[in-house]
Amino acid sequence: MIKPFNLSKKQTELLTLPAKIIGSLLLVFIIVRFLEYFAYNANYADGGLLNYFYGIKHDLLFACKNALFLTPLFILFYFFRKAALIVLHILMGLLGISTWLLSEYYLVSLVPLDHSILIYPLSEMLHIATSSVEISIWQVIKGIVVASASFAIPWIALWRLGLKARIGFAAIAIAIVPLVIPKSFTPNIIQFEQNENFYQQINKSAFFVSQIKSHFKQSVSYNDYDIEAIAKEYQGFFKEEEYLSPKYPFMRRNTHEDVIGSYFEFKEERPNFVFIIVESMSREVSGPDAKRGSFTPFLDSLAEHSLYWSNFLTTSERTFNVLPSSLASLPYGARGFTQLAKGDKPYPQFNSITNLLENSGYKNHFFYGGWAFFDYMSVFLNDAGVKLALTVNTFSDKYDRIQENKDGFSWGYPDHALFQMAHERLDTIHWQPRFDIYLTLSMHEPFFPPDQSNWEKRVDKHIQPLGLDEQEKDFYERRKVRFATVLYTDNSIKEFYNEYKKRPEYNNTIFFIFGDHYVVLGGSSAIDKYHVPFLIHSPLLKESKVFPAVSSSADIAPTIANMMSNNFNLETPRWVHWLGSPLDTSSNFQSERLIPFMRVNRNIDELLWQNHFISRGRLYRADEKLRITKVDNDSIKQDLERKLELFNILNEYVCKQNTILAPNIKTR
Repeated sequence: MIKPFNLSKKQTELLTLPAKIIGSLLLVFIIVRFLEYFAYNANYADGGLLNYFYGIKHDLLFACKNALFLTPLFILFYFFRKAALIVLHILMGLLGISTWLLSEYYLVSLVPLDHSILIYPLSEMLHIATSSVEISIWQVIKGIVVASASFAIPWIALWRLGLKARIGFAAIAIAIVPLVIPKSFTPNIIQFEQNENFYQQINKSAFFVSQIKSHFKQSVSYNDYDIEAIAKEYQGFFKEEEYLSPKYPFMRRNTHEDVIGSYFEFKEERPNFVFIIVESMSREVSGPDAKRGSFTPFLDSLAEHSLYWSNFLTTSERTFNVLPSSLASLPYGARGFTQLAKGDKPYPQFNSITNLLENSGYKNHFFYGGWAFFDYMSVFLNDAGVKLALTVNTFSDKYDRIQENKDGFSWGYPDHALFQMAHERLDTIHWQPRFDIYLTLSMHEPFFPPDQSNWEKRVDKHIQPLGLDEQEKDFYERRKVRFATVLYTDNSIKEFYNEYKKRPEYNNTIFFIFGDHYVVLGGSSAIDKYHVPFLIHSPLLKESKVFPAVSSSADIAPTIANMMSNNFNLETPRWVHWLGSPLDTSSNFQSERLIPFMRVNRNIDELLWQNHFISRGRLYRADEKLRITKVDNDSIKQDLERKLELFNILNEYVCKQNTILAPNIKTR
């Protein structure tokens, strides 16, 4: 029998290198994949096994991609076998470990790491990492297993395993597949109705690499467009509005419409305002028809004596945009508005409700138990006329910080300490009227409520009447500390409110209480992360009412400005740059707002418009409880995608060219 090839031992070994690389990496990826599956099920929810099996295909394709990427080392191998094998061994081991680290990031955030790593300054990245990650013994064991597998499996394959030439040819043929279908190693999210399924199937390293590459590709800038034409097209969507000029795309005539003033019995003195912005307070765990049942008994009881919006949305996936949105109804910039001012670079000119009130004699204060410079919050607040009244560095020694994680990190002070210390600080502030802003902290990873065991027992008591089956009980058991923290924070707000009632200014104070984004529980829809409770409460209210119409945090500043203009002659501009409008007080469900959302990676690729929600290329229809269902309608999808495209262009333009606010705009 004649052999088709007469290869030397070295040539055969070279030919079979792709098979060894593909097989080794695939086996390591599978180990990481199923460690992630078991950890996910232990902490969040049962299910998802099929997603992890389907994902092996993407692991295989990514392993093939790496085999092709490492091809230059094959040439080195031919001349320097030992050196080439050492380099291959190290690179393959590091890839296995990095894939596991990215998997661990997903288990903490339930979102895979992408180009967002390039967005934060190093100091903030370290702040986030040390605050959110607590090394457990189980993670150490997993790390040892993955590190051992990442180096042991390639060692066996590269240094000890002998393969026949035909296997090498087969592996080369398989490795060529990614060249034919180059994007196949990461699926398209459009194919998935739920983000969770997509996140579980992808290879986290492949996804991370693809997102970094996409980030550095030359994106289309507003300079590539006729801004005047783009602005006119965008403004044409709002036919009832009168716009100032295409040069200032968001500036429109102020209607001065007061939608909430009639609900109040005002005194002669101007009212005080209190904002309580609650970290991670989601409608999933608060309010009527909460998806997970309500764990905010005090806020629920307060809502019964308040104006309450059951379908209220924030404009960002995390805290970074809640202050610019609620205080000034601002566009988002490239990385969030607060990050537009760095070093000596000032913010673009803007109006805020706090600036307008300050000009009218108000004093504005910010109370926070953490590091106020995070995401440049303190810089923005200074520009908005708000004084830092309480931050992590100004607490007295009698208050204990949030429990440190195993790395010795603590976010700052727990919510009850924030509110107690705030009352002490208020005793030294005798100015009336005031605008006080509170931002809570306890409902943040890694979730350490004071007296944790007590609050966990309250969770058990709280869910008893729900009549849960064993699987449902297991859901709450795995997340018990998160639900315990919700109960704790709700109780802290209750104690603050009850103490505030004793203050002389209480009878002329209006409270705005709302969440900044959702709490990570698993199984959330794409819009759930923005759906938060929102209520306005005051002893000045004449009646309570629930509004099912959709509003957003961008609607708060216009609402307050118009109420104060109509009832207390607050000087407000004739033309405003507000992205939002006064709160929708319709008694029926409706969604009349165009609301773009910025995700944690600072992409603006989600938008709500007239009952339809688009998320990363997928179109959904929202019902009266903001539950979304994927639909196929190319006409509506293209319309929303165009609106999203125009907003992105104008958002970049106005922030970079300082054209948010036109100069010399007169007041009413």
